[in-house]
Amino acid sequence: MAKDGVKKGFFFYFGLFLLIILGVVSILFIVMMFMPKTNILGLQYFTNHSAIRVDTTTDETKTQINFDAPNFSSVVINSNFASVYVQKNNEFERNGIYFVNNSKGFVSSKKANNFEYRAVIEDGVLKISVTEEQAFLYFSKDVRIVFQISNETINPLSNKHLSINTSSGNVYIGGTYVAGHSHSLLLGGVEIETSKGSINFSTLAPNNYPYFYLKTRSGDINIGLPSLRADEGFVIETTNGDISATKLESPNSILIASNRGKISISDINANVNFKVVDAYIQVANVIGNVDFAYSVGKFNAAVVKINRVDGDFNATDAKSTYFELGSVQGKAVIETGSGNIVIKKTIFSNWQLKPESGKIQAEINTDATNVNISTQKGRLEVTLPNNFSAITIENQSGVTNLNIPNKGKYKITFKYYESGDDFKLEDFKFDNVNLNLDVEKTNPMRLEQGGSNQSTLTLKCNKQINFNWKQSA
Repeated sequence: MAKDGVKKGFFFYFGLFLLIILGVVSILFIVMMFMPKTNILGLQYFTNHSAIRVDTTTDETKTQINFDAPNFSSVVINSNFASVYVQKNNEFERNGIYFVNNSKGFVSSKKANNFEYRAVIEDGVLKISVTEEQAFLYFSKDVRIVFQISNETINPLSNKHLSINTSSGNVYIGGTYVAGHSHSLLLGGVEIETSKGSINFSTLAPNNYPYFYLKTRSGDINIGLPSLRADEGFVIETTNGDISATKLESPNSILIASNRGKISISDINANVNFKVVDAYIQVANVIGNVDFAYSVGKFNAAVVKINRVDGDFNATDAKSTYFELGSVQGKAVIETGSGNIVIKKTIFSNWQLKPESGKIQAEINTDATNVNISTQKGRLEVTLPNNFSAITIENQSGVTNLNIPNKGKYKITFKYYESGDDFKLEDFKFDNVNLNLDVEKTNPMRLEQGGSNQSTLTLKCNKQINFNWKQSA
């Protein structure tokens, strides 16, 4: 009993001691918050509310900074967590570079008052950088580098090249349209890289860039412009973030890379190359080719949904990727492991679909030719048109359901996978099929209907094949 009393007494006084310590620390924090910059126990509370405009360089030359001046052709901006805004609106009354600091928190006294900014022109490059407070506890990390351009400015950046590098700061490029004024920033090439920040392009007038490079590790990339052209091509890359882009155009190509993010692109006039692992991809209205060649060896567990591609579509070594295709006007090649392939509209000529064990659900377009559908042990659901040419369907050990039109001329050549020449009609299931069967005792077996100029279909399957009529138009 005595021991229990000692234990209870110890915990009571220990808890009381912790409460006293917590109360003292809380009082000290409150005092520091009401008396910013006061040094207490080696700590300070800081709070900032400033917007510093810079119109000359910060070095001893004090060179005037005019955005349309010829003394620099590129702008390079570096920051840690400060966000970067290049904007054309009327947030500030005057054009210029603004360092906005609304951060607050607790910092070591040794690292207090270390907010610094720098603007210099070296070798034709305007270099902007900022050093933020190195606090151990932030209540706000609102620090911005702002390139402010008023809506009334006619030729704001004179096609200067822009390079931005941040650690966790976001990047915003854009403006607010005011009737009667151009809202184009007139940037030259764009190169933006950040580790954790997001990259956003808001409303801008149509603009042409020589090159366009965006990269972030875990942030999102959003390009929401009326139209955007880059003659040397686009590179849009994130490791785990999402990508959204619309109305991009290039005579070169667009590289879009993401490991695990969601990718959504639409209204693209260029060849598009994807480098993905298990991303979720939605593509709508691409005039050009779509290729996943950069993903070979890494392409796994992704979801790919395609609305319309006026060009070729190529995706090989896709492992367990799920494909859902609408309209592809050119040649289409899809090779996947256990992933399924669903064709929402119809297969055109020169298609090759090859899952190892996944399911294919497809309808072949009228007059299609050179179509090859094959699987080792997948399930095939294939609907044939009235007229077609040179179609091959191959299924080594899975189930094949074949929907045949009840009108038209066609010739089916059936190649049996298993060895032996002895065919029996009851080995196969022909639902509602009224064909003139010329059943041979040899391999291949031919099923024929119609006369000359027949459509030709080659089947290389097993006994798990079902023939079903479909109503022809």
